Amino acid sequence: AVMAADAKKPTVSPSVGKPAKEAQDLIAAGKAKEAQAKAQEAVTAAKSPYEVLVSNQILANASLKAGDMATGAKALEAMVASGQLPDANPIRKTLVQLYYQSKNYPKTVEMANAYLKDQPGDTEVAVLVAQSYFLQNDFKKAVDGLKAIVKSADASGKPVKEDTLQLLASGYSKLNDDDGMK
Repeated sequence: AVMAADAKKPTVSPSVGKPAKEAQDLIAAGKAKEAQAKAQEAVTAAKSPYEVLVSNQILANASLKAGDMATGAKALEAMVASGQLPDANPIRKTLVQLYYQSKNYPKTVEMANAYLKDQPGDTEVAVLVAQSYFLQNDFKKAVDGLKAIVKSADASGKPVKEDTLQLLASGYSKLNDDDGMK
């Protein structure tokens, strides 16, 4: 019975496995830039969805350790797109934070909205969406998002963070909506 279970476990071909292992060894040795190049070889050789997942997981790790956020984010997106993750939401949340930190606000909003479809109660991510709209000067969408956060908090009896309320007040001010601030 053990043999049958092992037979179904996905594997990677040598063309993916060899550079992937070399990349992991380089990461362990603190050579993230070199690891990135090896991991990219594995990604290029990847054929099956499982190989795409594994190779991009290593590429993401190497890239983020090397400080290459753009490549890291691309690799994380490929992991989600592989369809091999039982739960892609933790990766999506990481992408939201990564895009926000790198000031890519349109991608922050895109990733956050995909994440919030499955995790509608995540106020932290909802605030990042509102902040992203605000930083793109889309004050109407920022205010709408913040009002929804406040309404949800009121309904659940949870307090709203002061910085969220300050951002809402700033949004009303930018919209010249004095009534909203009352």
